[in-house]
Order: sequence, then C-alpha cells, then structure tokens
Amino acid sequence: MASLFANAKQLKKNQLLGCRLQRLDQGVAEVALALEPHLRNRGGKLHGGAIFSLVDIAMGLACSSAHGFDKQSVTVECKINYLRPVSEGE
Repeated sequence: MASLFANAKQLKKNQLLGCRLQRLDQGVAEVALALEPHLRNRGGKLHGGAIFSLVDIAMGLACSSAHGFDKQSVTVECKINYLRPVSEGE
C-alpha cells in the first residue's frame, strides 16, 4: 500500500488543486484541502467546484487502491448536496 500512497501523491490533478492525501488503504481514501485564496468563492468560502473535485479525487483513489492503479476507473454519476459553506479552519 505504501507504493500506492506514493503514486497517488504524484498525480498532477492532486498537486494542481493542492489536495493532500491523508490516508490510503485498500478501498479507502481520505484527502484534505487547504482553503487557499484561489479556491475561494466571492463570499470567501471554499468554492463548491473545489469540494466536488476533492470528492471525485477521493473516490478515484479509493477505487484505484481497491483494484490497482494500472486499471482505469471513472465517475459515471455523482451528486452532492451542499449543506453549508466551508469556512477557514474546517
């Protein structure tokens, strides 16, 4: 699993967004994202698109850790209900 963790940290989309991989086990991925200025909406909260990207990255890593990074996985459908904004320190 250590090699999968290292592989996931090298993915360009994770680096571009600033996504930090916290945990990667078989079928499980935990990711984090700092509330950087370029990821904020006009209200200063974390942009919904950044949240969606974070969820998509976690899903992809969880799938890949289950079946191997040498196989493709895609998100066919995903729906998120945003319950409240994400503020500094969350």
